[in-house]
Amino acid sequence: MLNLNFNYQFIKYINVPISGQWGFQTPNTFYMLSVLEFHALVMFYCTIVFICVSSFLFEIWFLFRASKYPQPTRRKIKDNYKLEHWFMRIPLFIVGLLIIPSWALLYASNEPKDCHCILKAIGSQ
Repeated sequence: MLNLNFNYQFIKYINVPISGQWGFQTPNTFYMLSVLEFHALVMFYCTIVFICVSSFLFEIWFLFRASKYPQPTRRKIKDNYKLEHWFMRIPLFIVGLLIIPSWALLYASNEPKDCHCILKAIGSQ
C-alpha cells in the first residue's frame, strides 16, 4: 500500500501556496508589494469606518430604546446643517485619502516592461 503521509515542512522554504494559507504569498515585484500595502491601507480605513458606524448604531439603539420611550411621540425634527455638512465631508475626506495611492498604482501598472517574450493565452469555459 502507498504511504501518503508526507512531511510538508519543505514548503515553508519555497514560495508556493499551501492549503489553508492565510494572506498572500511573498511578493516578487515592487508593484505587487505596492498592491499589498494599498490593500492594508484600505482594510485599515474599512475597520475604522466599521467601528464608527457600529458605535453610532449602538448609541442610537441605547438612547432610543423602547423602555425609555414606551409611546412614540411626534417630535419636530429641525434641519441640522452642521450634521449634513460633516456627513458629506468625512466620506469625501476618506475617499480623497484613498485616491492618491490608487492613482499611483494605476500609473505604475502601465509602465513598459523589458520583455523578451510575450505570451498571450486565450481560453474559454
